[in-house]
Amino acid sequence: MSSQYIKLGLKFNPFPETGAEAYLKKLDKLVVAKTPTTENVYNTIEERARELPLKTYCFMVIGDWGFGKTHVLLTFAKKLIEFHSEAYNDKILTVYIGPTPLLNEREFFSEIAKSIIEELQRIGYHGEHDTINSLIQKFESCNEEECIVKGIEALINAGFLVYIALDQLERDIQPLLHVAGGRERIASIGQRLESFIRRLIGKTGKALAVGMGIYSIAATALEPALAAEFFDKLVLRPYGLDDVMVLLSEYLKQAYASEEELREAGLSYNEIEFIKQLRLRYKLYPFDDSAVKALHEVCRNLHQFSPRVICKYARQALENAVKEHSNIVTSRHVLMSLNPIYLAYAQSLREWETKCNWITFVNAVKNIVSKAAEYGYVVVLPPRAISREELELLKITRSYELKDNEILI
Repeated sequence: MSSQYIKLGLKFNPFPETGAEAYLKKLDKLVVAKTPTTENVYNTIEERARELPLKTYCFMVIGDWGFGKTHVLLTFAKKLIEFHSEAYNDKILTVYIGPTPLLNEREFFSEIAKSIIEELQRIGYHGEHDTINSLIQKFESCNEEECIVKGIEALINAGFLVYIALDQLERDIQPLLHVAGGRERIASIGQRLESFIRRLIGKTGKALAVGMGIYSIAATALEPALAAEFFDKLVLRPYGLDDVMVLLSEYLKQAYASEEELREAGLSYNEIEFIKQLRLRYKLYPFDDSAVKALHEVCRNLHQFSPRVICKYARQALENAVKEHSNIVTSRHVLMSLNPIYLAYAQSLREWETKCNWITFVNAVKNIVSKAAEYGYVVVLPPRAISREELELLKITRSYELKDNEILI
């Protein structure tokens, strides 16, 4: 329990510092928030995870940066453990690879083999060392499709439930989008990938899942090479205000301090009563209503309606409130986390995209420069911006004549 957050009614800051891949070895800590936008996606993978012992399943998660592709891939693994740990004991094997190498076949298969060996060594089994050593040997020096297929077939025959997560497929796809012959190479990669997975699933027939995560732009190039009926396509969409509220709620539940825990932490009767009143007043305490709206507004202005961005600013807002010894997180604590120049630029760009005229563009530039001046970032000015009226309009108190090759900010 962190004493610095206890006066906000929390045992610790529940919002993650890093992406979902950090939870690969501690899936029990992975928070699954079924928001209105993602509910169908999470319901689908839960249902398929429950059926897996008697079936196979292939799915591709598509979305922009921070939208939760890795999170969905790891949630499938978390659900496999929740649903089947009693039946399979230590024989649920999750193989996560990211970024996934696709250009070189030998590297691709070597990475799968290496990851399977590491996972087998990590989970082990009680009293079956000979069996596990025999399985590990099948993957040693394995860098070809035939070897991988036979090895995974052996795993399933030995009673394993196997899940392979191929994440960040865009690493090798995106660089090919704008080079001569790149589309043809992407098609070839897609055909090779599908052929491998089809063969793998055809051999096993059950207890095997393959999940893939890919950035939206790269997905548009790779998808045509994959048979639509073979892969379940799960698309992650931008978040709305309702999504933000559900996401915050699910994370805050993990750190919620009960009245007894508040008392054990040394809070006085009056302090505990104050927290109880704030909890009644604000649905997402310690965030007040203005802070929740600010988090959504930040995403809107930055054109980043993603759970990763929301968690980033929610975490920072909590830290800001703690530093100020505040009893509640407000919109000001959210906005304190932002780079003012970036936010001014994003707001101006959004206005420009809406109205698309010259006056709007000029005002947008003025907004950016004004914000930069307000925070002391402006050090040079165009030679024409020298009159007192212009300087006052831009909130700039220092004039400077541009030299060759100098920039505005």
